[in-house]
Amino acid sequence: MGFCYNVAKSLGALAITGVGVLSAHTGLATAIGACCFASYAVSITALLALPETKGINLAELDARAKLRDEVIDSPSSVSVTGHPQKLT
Repeated sequence: MGFCYNVAKSLGALAITGVGVLSAHTGLATAIGACCFASYAVSITALLALPETKGINLAELDARAKLRDEVIDSPSSVSVTGHPQKLT
């Protein structure tokens, strides 16, 4: 959550700066509208790109991911050739 929050906070700060810079060339209303349009476009793109989680037990999914990471990080998961073994 920290990474997403900080990226969004940074983009919000850039939007304020963008409105100021853009309003010097166009009107203030046009600059605000352009930044709002860009924000909605980013939001809709993220909405369409993210996977659906309806009906998925997220706690179980998180536990499986942690287990997978532990198996991958352990020295026993590396084969003789030095490549990670295929997890099943």
